[in-house]
Amino acid sequence: MTARGDEWSAAPESDGEDSEVTWNLHAILDALPALVSYWDANLRNRLANDAYMEFFGLTPQQIRGAHVRDVLGPMLYEQNRPFIEAALAGEKQVYDRTVTTASGELRHTQISYIPDVFGGRVRGLFVLVSDITARHEAERAVAVAEARFRTLFASAPIATYLSDSLGLLLDVNPAGAKLLGASHETLLGKLTIDFAHPDDREVCSRQFLRLVSGELPSYQLETRYVRADGQTIWVQLDVTALREPADPGLVVLAQVQDVSDRRRYEARLIELAEHDDLTGLLNRRAFQRELQRHIAHARRYGPCGALLVIDLDNFKDINDTLGHKAGDDLLAHLAGRMSQRLRSSDVLARLGGDEFAVILPHASVEQALAVARSLVSALHAEPQLSPIGIQPVTMSVGLVAFDAEVSADQILIRADQAMYDAKRGGKASIAHSSGGATARLYLDAWRG
Repeated sequence: MTARGDEWSAAPESDGEDSEVTWNLHAILDALPALVSYWDANLRNRLANDAYMEFFGLTPQQIRGAHVRDVLGPMLYEQNRPFIEAALAGEKQVYDRTVTTASGELRHTQISYIPDVFGGRVRGLFVLVSDITARHEAERAVAVAEARFRTLFASAPIATYLSDSLGLLLDVNPAGAKLLGASHETLLGKLTIDFAHPDDREVCSRQFLRLVSGELPSYQLETRYVRADGQTIWVQLDVTALREPADPGLVVLAQVQDVSDRRRYEARLIELAEHDDLTGLLNRRAFQRELQRHIAHARRYGPCGALLVIDLDNFKDINDTLGHKAGDDLLAHLAGRMSQRLRSSDVLARLGGDEFAVILPHASVEQALAVARSLVSALHAEPQLSPIGIQPVTMSVGLVAFDAEVSADQILIRADQAMYDAKRGGKASIAHSSGGATARLYLDAWRG
C-alpha cells in the first residue's frame, strides 16, 4: 500500500497493533466504490484512497499536500468553494455535481463534505464522492419517459383517462374532455362509472372489478356513455391496469372511442339486409327466420296463430299500363295501409313482387279471417288506386292455422296454395286451407 499523505503511512513495517489497524483501514478505504479524501483546515490533502486518485489521474506523490484548488482545477474549485467554506464553518454539505474525469469521461456525482470537529474547532473536512451516473441516467430515462407519456397523453386524438382502483378520475386528456362534453376541471375526481348509461353500469362495474382484482390484465367493452349534455353515445373502451412491482397503488388507463356512427352504420346494414327497400317491410329471408321462430315456439308451447299469404290481383296491368313507378307507388302505399291495420306483435313482410305475408302469432282462425277481411278492405276502400279502364287491383288471401307438426316451409307452401285457390275461385277472396282441403270463406265482388 502506498502512502496517501502525511498522516497515512506506507505498508506496516512491524507487526504492531497500530500498524495492523492502519493497514486494515487502508484496505477498507481502497475497497470502497466511492471517492474518499481528507483535507486539513488549509485545504491541503492529507488522505485519498485509490478511487479518488484514479478519478483525478494523480499519484500519491502528486496529491500529498496538494491544495484542493490544484486538484479540482480553478473552474470546478470556484463552483465548489461555497460548499467548502460552509463545511469549514462546521456545516455538513451534500450536493450533486457533473464532472469530467481525467480520462475525459462525463460522470454524475454526489458530493458530501463532513466537517472534522475537535474541541469545538474545525480542523479539516472529509470528502465523500459517490458516482451516481447510473442512478442519474435511470432517473433521466424515467423523466424522459414520463415527459413523452404526458405529451402523448395530452396530444392523443383518442379520448384517454387515468383513474385509481376505485374508479376516481385522476386525469383526462383534451380529447376525453371533449368526448364527455365537460371541462378538465369538472371531470377530475368523478367516478368513471358515472359516465356509463344507467342500463350498462352493472356490466361496466363487473369488468372493472375483475381488472382491479387482478383477474384480468385488460379488457375491451362496447357500451353506452352519457355526455354532460345528456346525449347518449356508443363507445369502445380499452382498459388496462398499470401495476408497478414496488408500488402498492394501481392506476387504470382507459382509451375511449366514440363508435356511435359505426353502430348506426351497422344497424343500417342489418336493416338493409333484412328489409325490403321499397316498402320498408321485412324481406323474404327475414320473414322465414321469424316463421321458423314461431314454429319452434308452437312445438314447445302448443300451436297457436295463423299465417296469411297475400297476392295482388291484376297488378301486372298497373305496371304494363302506367309504368313500374306507378306500381312501386301502389306497393309502398299498400304496405303502409296494411301496417296500420295490424298489431305490433304481428309480422308483415313483402316476399317479392306483389306478394306479401303476415304472421298472426296469437290469432284463432276466426280472428285471422277478420284480419284478412280488414286487409282486403284496406285496398278496396281506395278505388282511385285502380284508374278507370284498368282492371281493379284486388287481393287474394291464403289462410293457414299453425300446426306444430308442420315445418316452416310446409306451412308456407300450404298458405301459398290456399292463396292460389282463392285466385282460381274468382280473385278478391280469402281461402282457408285445413288438413289438405281449402274452403273459400269470403268473396268481395269488386264492381269498381
